[in-house]
Amino acid sequence: MNAKIKNNSYAKYCLGMMIFFLFTACTPKTYNALFYDYELVDWDEIRVGDRVYYTHMQYSEIQNLPAPVKRYAIASGMVGNERVTELFFDYKGQVQSSDFNIRFKKGFRVSDHVSAVDPIYEATGKSFPLIVSNSELHGRGSFSARVFGRNLLKNVTLNPETVTDLCLLKYMAQMVWYPAAFINSYNVEWNNTAPNAAKCIDCAYLKLHDKFIEGHGKMEFDVETGLPGLFTATISEKTSNDASLKNVCISYHNYYKNGAYLVPEKCVATIETDEHKSISIEMELKESLQVSISKLLDNDFMDKVEGERKKMNKHKSKTEQRISKREARKQKRALRRAKRNKL
Repeated sequence: MNAKIKNNSYAKYCLGMMIFFLFTACTPKTYNALFYDYELVDWDEIRVGDRVYYTHMQYSEIQNLPAPVKRYAIASGMVGNERVTELFFDYKGQVQSSDFNIRFKKGFRVSDHVSAVDPIYEATGKSFPLIVSNSELHGRGSFSARVFGRNLLKNVTLNPETVTDLCLLKYMAQMVWYPAAFINSYNVEWNNTAPNAAKCIDCAYLKLHDKFIEGHGKMEFDVETGLPGLFTATISEKTSNDASLKNVCISYHNYYKNGAYLVPEKCVATIETDEHKSISIEMELKESLQVSISKLLDNDFMDKVEGERKKMNKHKSKTEQRISKREARKQKRALRRAKRNKL
Protein backbone atom coordinates (compact mmCIF):
# COMPACT_ATOMS: atom_id res chain seq x y z
CA MET A 1 0.00 0.00 0.00
CA ASN A 2 2.80 2.42 0.97
CA ALA A 3 4.61 1.62 -2.29
CA LYS A 4 1.47 2.45 -4.27
CA ILE A 5 1.06 5.81 -2.48
CA LYS A 6 4.73 6.58 -3.13
CA ASN A 7 4.33 5.77 -6.83
CA ASN A 8 1.22 7.98 -7.12
CA SER A 9 3.00 10.86 -5.37
CA TYR A 10 6.02 10.48 -7.64
CA ALA A 11 3.79 10.43 -10.73
CA LYS A 12 2.06 13.64 -9.62
CA TYR A 13 5.43 15.20 -8.81
CA CYS A 14 6.63 14.34 -12.34
CA LEU A 15 3.47 15.87 -13.83
CA GLY A 16 4.00 19.06 -11.84
CA MET A 17 7.64 19.28 -12.86
CA MET A 18 6.79 18.59 -16.51
CA ILE A 19 4.16 21.36 -16.72
CA PHE A 20 6.41 23.75 -14.79
CA PHE A 21 9.26 23.27 -17.26
CA LEU A 22 6.94 23.48 -20.25
CA PHE A 23 5.71 26.97 -19.33
CA THR A 24 9.03 28.10 -17.88
CA ALA A 25 11.09 26.95 -20.69
CA CYS A 26 16.76 37.14 -19.04
CA THR A 27 15.76 39.75 -21.41
CA PRO A 28 14.70 38.48 -24.82
CA LYS A 29 17.44 37.69 -27.32
CA THR A 30 15.66 40.12 -29.54
CA TYR A 31 17.50 39.74 -32.81
CA ASN A 32 17.71 35.99 -33.29
CA ALA A 33 17.24 34.78 -36.86
CA LEU A 34 13.60 35.15 -37.91
CA PHE A 35 11.44 32.10 -38.52
CA TYR A 36 10.57 33.19 -42.06
CA ASP A 37 11.89 34.76 -45.21
CA TYR A 38 9.22 37.34 -46.02
CA GLU A 39 8.55 38.55 -49.53
CA LEU A 40 6.73 41.81 -50.25
CA VAL A 41 4.26 40.86 -53.01
CA ASP A 42 2.57 44.23 -53.32
CA TRP A 43 2.46 47.39 -51.24
CA ASP A 44 -0.21 45.78 -49.04
CA GLU A 45 0.63 42.06 -49.21
CA ILE A 46 3.44 39.79 -48.02
CA ARG A 47 4.15 36.19 -48.93
CA VAL A 48 5.22 33.72 -46.25
CA GLY A 49 6.08 30.42 -47.93
CA ASP A 50 3.01 29.57 -50.01
CA ARG A 51 0.68 31.86 -48.01
CA VAL A 52 -0.22 35.47 -48.73
CA TYR A 53 -1.24 37.94 -45.99
CA TYR A 54 -2.27 41.57 -45.95
CA THR A 55 0.42 43.74 -44.38
CA HIS A 56 -2.38 45.50 -42.46
CA MET A 57 -5.34 43.60 -41.03
CA GLN A 58 -8.46 44.06 -43.17
CA TYR A 59 -12.09 44.15 -42.10
CA SER A 60 -12.81 41.59 -44.83
CA GLU A 61 -10.72 39.06 -42.84
CA ILE A 62 -13.13 39.19 -39.89
CA GLN A 63 -16.55 39.86 -41.42
CA ASN A 64 -17.61 36.19 -41.44
CA LEU A 65 -16.34 35.38 -37.94
CA PRO A 66 -18.60 34.97 -34.86
CA ALA A 67 -19.71 38.32 -33.41
CA PRO A 68 -17.56 38.11 -30.20
CA VAL A 69 -14.41 37.41 -32.25
CA LYS A 70 -15.20 40.23 -34.67
CA ARG A 71 -15.71 42.61 -31.75
CA TYR A 72 -12.41 41.48 -30.19
CA ALA A 73 -10.48 42.06 -33.44
CA ILE A 74 -11.79 45.64 -33.57
CA ALA A 75 -11.56 46.41 -29.84
CA SER A 76 -8.00 45.08 -29.53
CA GLY A 77 -6.74 47.28 -32.37
CA MET A 78 -5.97 44.51 -34.86
CA VAL A 79 -8.13 45.78 -37.75
CA GLY A 80 -6.44 48.53 -39.73
CA ASN A 81 -3.06 48.08 -38.06
CA GLU A 82 0.05 46.20 -39.12
CA ARG A 83 -0.09 42.44 -38.87
CA VAL A 84 2.37 41.19 -36.27
CA THR A 85 3.98 38.15 -37.84
CA GLU A 86 6.46 37.27 -35.08
CA LEU A 87 7.00 38.29 -31.50
CA PHE A 88 9.98 38.21 -29.17
CA PHE A 89 8.85 38.56 -25.59
CA ASP A 90 10.04 38.16 -22.04
CA TYR A 91 7.79 37.21 -19.15
CA LYS A 92 8.21 36.20 -15.55
CA GLY A 93 6.01 34.59 -12.95
CA GLN A 94 5.61 31.73 -10.55
CA VAL A 95 4.27 28.19 -10.44
CA GLN A 96 2.67 26.62 -7.43
CA SER A 97 0.92 23.36 -6.63
CA SER A 98 -2.02 22.80 -4.29
CA ASP A 99 -0.97 19.23 -3.43
CA PHE A 100 0.09 19.19 0.22
CA ASN A 101 2.40 16.19 -0.25
CA ILE A 102 4.41 17.72 -3.08
CA ARG A 103 3.56 21.41 -2.65
CA PHE A 104 6.01 23.71 -4.37
CA LYS A 105 6.22 27.37 -5.34
CA LYS A 106 8.82 28.54 -7.82
CA GLY A 107 9.63 31.75 -9.65
CA PHE A 108 10.84 31.77 -13.24
CA ARG A 109 11.77 34.00 -16.15
CA VAL A 110 11.27 33.09 -19.82
CA SER A 111 12.27 34.38 -23.24
CA ASP A 112 9.97 33.34 -26.10
CA HIS A 113 10.17 33.75 -29.85
CA VAL A 114 6.83 32.90 -31.47
CA SER A 115 5.16 33.04 -34.85
CA ALA A 116 1.75 34.61 -35.34
CA VAL A 117 1.55 32.95 -38.76
CA ASP A 118 2.16 29.28 -37.90
CA PRO A 119 1.99 27.54 -34.52
CA ILE A 120 5.75 27.72 -33.96
CA TYR A 121 7.73 28.86 -30.94
CA GLU A 122 11.07 28.53 -29.17
CA ALA A 123 11.33 29.25 -25.45
CA THR A 124 14.19 29.30 -22.96
CA GLY A 125 13.57 29.73 -19.25
CA LYS A 126 15.47 30.03 -16.00
CA SER A 127 14.38 29.41 -12.45
CA PHE A 128 16.05 29.09 -9.08
CA PRO A 129 18.26 27.20 -8.37
CA LEU A 130 19.96 27.49 -11.78
CA ILE A 131 17.46 25.32 -13.65
CA VAL A 132 17.50 25.96 -17.41
CA SER A 133 14.50 24.74 -19.40
CA ASN A 134 13.76 24.72 -23.11
CA SER A 135 10.60 24.02 -25.06
CA GLU A 136 9.89 24.16 -28.79
CA LEU A 137 7.05 23.64 -31.22
CA HIS A 138 8.00 23.15 -34.87
CA GLY A 139 5.39 20.67 -36.08
CA ARG A 140 6.42 18.55 -33.10
CA GLY A 141 6.81 19.64 -29.50
CA SER A 142 9.77 19.07 -27.20
CA PHE A 143 10.93 20.25 -23.81
CA SER A 144 13.89 19.70 -21.54
CA ALA A 145 15.19 20.86 -18.17
CA ARG A 146 18.74 20.70 -16.82
CA VAL A 147 20.71 21.78 -13.78
CA PHE A 148 24.51 21.64 -14.07
CA GLY A 149 24.09 19.42 -17.14
CA ARG A 150 21.90 16.88 -15.37
CA ASN A 151 18.61 16.00 -17.10
CA LEU A 152 15.82 16.62 -14.57
CA LEU A 153 13.18 14.93 -16.73
CA LYS A 154 15.09 11.71 -17.26
CA ASN A 155 12.44 9.59 -15.54
CA VAL A 156 9.40 11.42 -16.95
CA THR A 157 8.00 9.26 -19.75
CA LEU A 158 5.50 10.78 -22.18
CA ASN A 159 4.83 9.77 -25.75
CA PRO A 160 5.80 12.31 -28.47
CA GLU A 161 2.15 13.02 -29.40
CA THR A 162 1.36 14.05 -25.82
CA VAL A 163 4.41 16.32 -25.62
CA THR A 164 3.32 17.96 -28.89
CA ASP A 165 -0.23 18.47 -27.58
CA LEU A 166 1.08 20.08 -24.38
CA CYS A 167 3.35 22.42 -26.37
CA LEU A 168 0.42 23.37 -28.60
CA LEU A 169 -1.59 24.10 -25.45
CA LYS A 170 1.13 26.54 -24.33
CA TYR A 171 1.02 28.25 -27.73
CA MET A 172 -2.78 28.59 -27.63
CA ALA A 173 -2.76 29.84 -24.03
CA GLN A 174 -0.47 32.74 -24.96
CA MET A 175 -1.94 33.72 -28.35
CA VAL A 176 -3.49 36.80 -26.71
CA TRP A 177 0.05 38.26 -26.64
CA TYR A 178 0.28 37.97 -30.45
CA PRO A 179 -3.43 38.23 -31.32
CA ALA A 180 -2.96 38.41 -35.10
CA ALA A 181 -2.57 34.62 -34.81
CA PHE A 182 -6.31 34.44 -34.05
CA ILE A 183 -7.17 35.89 -37.48
CA ASN A 184 -5.54 33.44 -39.88
CA SER A 185 -7.74 31.71 -42.45
CA TYR A 186 -4.98 29.18 -43.20
CA ASN A 187 -4.95 27.43 -39.83
CA VAL A 188 -7.58 28.94 -37.48
CA GLU A 189 -11.34 28.30 -37.39
CA TRP A 190 -13.86 30.11 -35.16
CA ASN A 191 -17.41 28.84 -34.57
CA ASN A 192 -20.43 29.83 -32.48
CA THR A 193 -21.02 26.22 -31.54
CA ALA A 194 -18.99 23.09 -30.91
CA PRO A 195 -20.10 19.43 -31.05
CA ASN A 196 -22.44 18.64 -28.13
CA ALA A 197 -22.24 22.24 -26.88
CA ALA A 198 -24.76 25.06 -26.64
CA LYS A 199 -24.46 28.13 -28.85
CA CYS A 200 -22.21 30.83 -27.44
CA ILE A 201 -23.37 34.41 -26.87
CA ASP A 202 -20.23 36.03 -25.42
CA CYS A 203 -17.89 33.19 -26.36
CA ALA A 204 -16.63 31.30 -29.38
CA TYR A 205 -14.99 27.95 -30.09
CA LEU A 206 -11.48 27.92 -31.51
CA LYS A 207 -9.88 25.20 -33.63
CA LEU A 208 -6.19 25.54 -34.47
CA HIS A 209 -4.78 23.11 -37.02
CA ASP A 210 -1.59 23.01 -39.03
CA LYS A 211 -0.02 20.02 -40.78
CA PHE A 212 -0.19 17.20 -38.20
CA ILE A 213 -1.27 19.18 -35.12
CA GLU A 214 -4.70 20.21 -33.92
CA GLY A 215 -5.95 22.02 -30.81
CA HIS A 216 -9.37 23.05 -29.52
CA GLY A 217 -10.65 25.52 -26.97
CA LYS A 218 -13.42 27.84 -25.88
CA MET A 219 -12.76 31.58 -25.50
CA GLU A 220 -15.03 33.70 -23.30
CA PHE A 221 -15.03 37.46 -23.90
CA ASP A 222 -15.73 40.30 -21.48
CA VAL A 223 -19.21 41.73 -22.10
CA GLU A 224 -18.12 45.36 -21.64
CA THR A 225 -14.70 45.48 -23.32
CA GLY A 226 -15.04 42.63 -25.82
CA LEU A 227 -11.56 41.39 -24.83
CA PRO A 228 -10.75 37.76 -23.90
CA GLY A 229 -11.35 36.89 -20.26
CA LEU A 230 -11.03 33.11 -20.07
CA PHE A 231 -9.79 30.36 -22.36
CA THR A 232 -10.71 26.75 -21.58
CA ALA A 233 -8.61 24.18 -23.41
CA THR A 234 -10.06 20.92 -24.62
CA ILE A 235 -7.50 18.22 -23.85
CA SER A 236 -7.23 15.30 -26.22
CA GLU A 237 -7.85 11.85 -24.77
CA LYS A 238 -4.29 10.64 -25.25
CA THR A 239 -2.92 13.70 -23.44
CA SER A 240 -5.34 13.49 -20.51
CA ASN A 241 -4.60 9.79 -20.04
CA ASP A 242 -0.86 10.20 -20.30
CA ALA A 243 -0.51 13.38 -18.24
CA SER A 244 -3.45 12.96 -15.85
CA LEU A 245 -4.97 16.28 -16.90
CA LYS A 246 -8.62 17.13 -16.40
CA ASN A 247 -9.18 20.84 -16.97
CA VAL A 248 -6.94 23.63 -18.23
CA CYS A 249 -8.20 27.23 -17.90
CA ILE A 250 -6.28 30.41 -18.69
CA SER A 251 -7.54 33.79 -17.48
CA TYR A 252 -6.33 37.16 -18.80
CA HIS A 253 -5.88 40.32 -16.73
CA ASN A 254 -5.02 44.05 -16.93
CA TYR A 255 -5.15 44.85 -20.64
CA TYR A 256 -2.94 47.68 -21.89
CA LYS A 257 -1.75 49.01 -25.24
CA ASN A 258 1.42 47.33 -26.47
CA GLY A 259 2.36 48.77 -29.86
CA ALA A 260 -0.86 48.89 -31.87
CA TYR A 261 -2.63 46.11 -29.95
CA LEU A 262 -4.33 45.74 -26.58
CA VAL A 263 -2.83 42.77 -24.78
CA PRO A 264 -3.09 41.44 -21.20
CA GLU A 265 -0.33 42.19 -18.75
CA LYS A 266 -0.86 38.86 -17.01
CA CYS A 267 -2.07 35.35 -17.86
CA VAL A 268 -2.94 32.81 -15.17
CA ALA A 269 -3.16 29.14 -16.15
CA THR A 270 -4.90 26.76 -13.78
CA ILE A 271 -4.41 23.07 -14.48
CA GLU A 272 -6.50 20.49 -12.65
CA THR A 273 -5.46 16.85 -12.47
CA ASP A 274 -7.73 13.81 -12.27
CA GLU A 275 -6.98 13.71 -8.54
CA HIS A 276 -8.57 17.20 -8.18
CA LYS A 277 -5.20 18.76 -7.40
CA SER A 278 -4.31 22.00 -9.14
CA ILE A 279 -1.21 23.64 -10.52
CA SER A 280 -1.30 27.43 -10.98
CA ILE A 281 1.04 29.24 -13.38
CA GLU A 282 1.15 33.05 -13.35
CA MET A 283 2.79 34.73 -16.34
CA GLU A 284 3.48 38.48 -16.40
CA LEU A 285 4.57 40.13 -19.65
CA LYS A 286 7.69 42.25 -19.05
CA GLU A 287 9.06 43.18 -22.46
CA SER A 288 8.23 42.46 -26.09
CA LEU A 289 9.26 43.27 -29.63
CA GLN A 290 6.64 42.92 -32.37
CA VAL A 291 7.88 42.08 -35.86
CA SER A 292 5.81 43.45 -38.74
CA ILE A 293 6.39 44.67 -42.28
CA SER A 294 7.84 48.00 -41.08
CA LYS A 295 10.51 46.07 -39.14
CA LEU A 296 11.27 43.95 -42.20
CA LEU A 297 11.76 47.07 -44.31
CA ASP A 298 13.97 48.64 -41.63
CA ASN A 299 17.58 48.15 -42.75
CA ASP A 300 18.98 48.68 -39.25
CA PHE A 301 16.71 46.00 -37.81
CA MET A 302 17.48 43.50 -40.58
CA ASP A 303 21.22 44.21 -40.25
CA LYS A 304 20.97 43.29 -36.58
CA VAL A 305 19.16 40.07 -37.48
CA GLU A 306 21.89 39.19 -39.93
CA GLY A 307 24.58 40.22 -37.45
CA GLU A 308 23.07 37.98 -34.76
CA ARG A 309 22.98 35.08 -37.21
CA LYS A 310 26.67 35.59 -38.00
CA LYS A 311 27.54 35.68 -34.29
CA MET A 312 25.57 32.47 -33.74
CA ASN A 313 27.36 30.70 -36.61
CA LYS A 314 30.75 31.93 -35.36
CA HIS A 315 30.00 30.65 -31.85
CA LYS A 316 28.84 27.32 -33.28
CA SER A 317 32.02 27.01 -35.35
CA LYS A 318 34.23 27.75 -32.33
CA THR A 319 32.35 25.19 -30.25
CA GLU A 320 32.78 22.53 -32.95
CA GLN A 321 36.51 23.30 -33.20
CA ARG A 322 36.88 23.04 -29.43
CA ILE A 323 35.12 19.67 -29.38
CA SER A 324 37.23 18.45 -32.31
CA LYS A 325 40.50 19.45 -30.57
CA ARG A 326 39.38 17.79 -27.35
CA GLU A 327 38.61 14.54 -29.18
CA ALA A 328 42.00 14.70 -30.91
CA ARG A 329 43.73 15.09 -27.54
CA LYS A 330 41.81 12.10 -26.17
CA GLN A 331 42.90 9.97 -29.11
CA LYS A 332 46.55 10.99 -28.66
CA ARG A 333 46.42 10.11 -24.96
CA ALA A 334 44.83 6.76 -25.81
CA LEU A 335 47.63 6.03 -28.32
CA ARG A 336 50.32 6.93 -25.77
CA ARG A 337 48.72 4.63 -23.19
CA ALA A 338 48.55 1.84 -25.73
CA LYS A 339 52.28 2.24 -26.51
CA ARG A 340 53.22 2.22 -22.82
CA ASN A 341 51.18 -0.95 -22.26
CA LYS A 342 53.01 -2.70 -25.09
CA LEU A 343 56.36 -1.85 -23.50
